[in-house]
Amino acid sequence: TQASSNVEALQGDRAELAPKPETKLYHRRWVMLFLFSAVSASNAFMWLQYGIISNIFMRFYNIDSLAIDWLAMIYLLTYIPLILPVLWLLENRGIRDVVLVGSAFNCIGAWIKIGSASPNLETSKYSHLRNWFLWIFNLFA
Repeated sequence: TQASSNVEALQGDRAELAPKPETKLYHRRWVMLFLFSAVSASNAFMWLQYGIISNIFMRFYNIDSLAIDWLAMIYLLTYIPLILPVLWLLENRGIRDVVLVGSAFNCIGAWIKIGSASPNLETSKYSHLRNWFLWIFNLFA
């Protein structure tokens, strides 16, 4: 009788442990998803914009294609050293703060890129530096 009561208790526990979850739709989540997608798309555009029309940038900055390719490749290389600090921030500060900081860097980098409309590659490199940092923030958010 002891064993049968334990079996009944276990079967009862299983029924209580797995209730059917109820999914609730919040309209605010769609807004957040749209904003996050917009930030990610903006960052991706800034990452790859030089590679898309590299021949124009090669003439404008008077550099070779390898320098243009390195502007895009540096995003992937900064992933390695910046992954741990961003994961630490994500764990300690939360996704909201990480996305806000990443979006701020994206905005600042875009304004600096506007300033690189003159044939000065150093300004463009500096704006890319800001956007590299953002890429890691948005990647883990």
